[in-house]
Amino acid sequence: LLMKGANALIDTNEKDIVSGSIYAFKIPHEGNIVRECYSEPKGLSLRPYNKNYPTAQVQWEDFNPDMIIGKVSCSVINVFR
Repeated sequence: LLMKGANALIDTNEKDIVSGSIYAFKIPHEGNIVRECYSEPKGLSLRPYNKNYPTAQVQWEDFNPDMIIGKVSCSVINVFR
Protein backbone atom coordinates (compact mmCIF):
# COMPACT_ATOMS: atom_id res chain seq x y z
CA LEU A 1 0.00 0.00 0.00
CA LEU A 2 1.41 3.37 -1.01
CA MET A 3 0.05 6.15 1.15
CA LYS A 4 -0.09 9.81 0.15
CA GLY A 5 3.35 11.32 0.64
CA ALA A 6 5.13 7.95 0.62
CA ASN A 7 8.30 7.29 -1.34
CA ALA A 8 8.59 4.05 -3.28
CA LEU A 9 11.84 2.19 -3.82
CA ILE A 10 11.83 0.79 -7.36
CA ASP A 11 14.30 -1.87 -8.44
CA THR A 12 14.87 -0.99 -12.09
CA ASN A 13 16.77 -4.26 -12.61
CA GLU A 14 13.64 -6.31 -11.78
CA LYS A 15 11.47 -6.20 -14.88
CA ASP A 16 10.30 -9.81 -15.15
CA ILE A 17 6.60 -9.81 -14.27
CA VAL A 18 5.68 -11.90 -11.23
CA SER A 19 1.91 -12.09 -10.94
CA GLY A 20 0.64 -10.35 -7.80
CA SER A 21 3.69 -8.10 -7.40
CA ILE A 22 3.72 -4.31 -7.60
CA TYR A 23 5.45 -2.57 -10.50
CA ALA A 24 5.99 0.96 -11.76
CA PHE A 25 5.01 1.46 -15.40
CA LYS A 26 5.37 4.15 -18.06
CA ILE A 27 1.97 4.17 -19.74
CA PRO A 28 1.58 6.19 -22.97
CA HIS A 29 -0.79 9.16 -22.53
CA GLU A 30 -1.07 8.46 -18.76
CA GLY A 31 2.44 8.88 -17.38
CA ASN A 32 4.08 6.84 -14.64
CA ILE A 33 1.83 4.63 -12.53
CA VAL A 34 2.27 2.04 -9.79
CA ARG A 35 0.00 -0.99 -9.98
CA GLU A 36 -0.39 -4.53 -8.70
CA CYS A 37 0.23 -6.63 -11.79
CA TYR A 38 -1.36 -9.93 -12.81
CA SER A 39 -0.34 -11.93 -15.85
CA GLU A 40 -3.39 -13.33 -17.64
CA PRO A 41 -3.80 -15.31 -20.87
CA LYS A 42 -4.81 -12.24 -22.90
CA GLY A 43 -2.40 -9.77 -21.29
CA LEU A 44 -1.61 -7.89 -18.11
CA SER A 45 -4.14 -6.72 -15.56
CA LEU A 46 -2.91 -3.59 -13.76
CA ARG A 47 -4.87 -3.14 -10.52
CA PRO A 48 -4.65 0.01 -8.40
CA TYR A 49 -5.05 -0.10 -4.63
CA ASN A 50 -7.17 3.03 -4.82
CA LYS A 51 -10.61 1.82 -5.86
CA ASN A 52 -11.36 5.25 -7.37
CA TYR A 53 -9.24 4.17 -10.34
CA PRO A 54 -10.20 1.37 -12.73
CA THR A 55 -8.20 -1.77 -13.43
CA ALA A 56 -6.35 -1.39 -16.71
CA GLN A 57 -5.90 -4.22 -19.19
CA VAL A 58 -2.89 -4.30 -21.50
CA GLN A 59 -3.25 -6.89 -24.25
CA TRP A 60 -0.10 -8.87 -25.07
CA GLU A 61 -0.05 -7.52 -28.63
CA ASP A 62 -0.01 -3.96 -27.20
CA PHE A 63 2.51 -4.71 -24.46
CA ASN A 64 5.98 -3.22 -24.75
CA PRO A 65 8.56 -4.41 -22.16
CA ASP A 66 9.96 -0.85 -22.13
CA MET A 67 6.76 0.14 -20.29
CA ILE A 68 8.12 -1.51 -17.12
CA ILE A 69 10.16 0.87 -14.97
CA GLY A 70 10.77 -1.78 -12.33
CA LYS A 71 9.44 -3.71 -9.36
CA VAL A 72 8.42 -1.78 -6.24
CA SER A 73 10.40 -3.34 -3.41
CA CYS A 74 9.17 -1.16 -0.53
CA SER A 75 7.61 2.16 0.39
CA VAL A 76 8.48 4.56 3.18
CA ILE A 77 6.54 7.40 4.70
CA ASN A 78 8.00 9.94 7.10
CA VAL A 79 5.48 10.22 9.94
CA PHE A 80 7.58 12.83 11.76
CA ARG A 81 7.21 15.69 9.24
